[in-house]
Amino acid sequence: MSIRQQVKTGGVPLSDAAAESIIARVNPPGTTLVVHGKNAEGPDITVRNAANAAEVTTVQVKSVANARKFEANLRDDLRKAIGPEGGSEIVAVQVPYGTSAAQLEGKLRNNFGNIDFTNRNILVVDQFGKIIIPLQPMQNFKKAP
Repeated sequence: MSIRQQVKTGGVPLSDAAAESIIARVNPPGTTLVVHGKNAEGPDITVRNAANAAEVTTVQVKSVANARKFEANLRDDLRKAIGPEGGSEIVAVQVPYGTSAAQLEGKLRNNFGNIDFTNRNILVVDQFGKIIIPLQPMQNFKKAP
């Protein structure tokens, strides 16, 4: 069973191309992925050190129908504390083809003012696996005071 089939995305299916693109960016050499399945609480994926099985990071995968859903789905995960039953250090989101990076970056800068982005990273791809927002700290989008 593929990662795409095991990850619960909330309605819009995760494409194989998006899944492959996400995996390529969150699974560095020397690590393995543990996919927790559709019914698991907390992160969808744990990235572990292949040598000692220590946790390297956690990934929550989202797939949304439009930019409005991007904001709502992202907000849901960011409200949860990072942990085994909560939020993830990386949020990877599949958006529809043609979604503008500038539009999503604007949403990140303007609509998440009261949410702490510390230790959170984001990666956004479209359903063809094209990078819309490369993996980076969400702090990069924090609105200047």
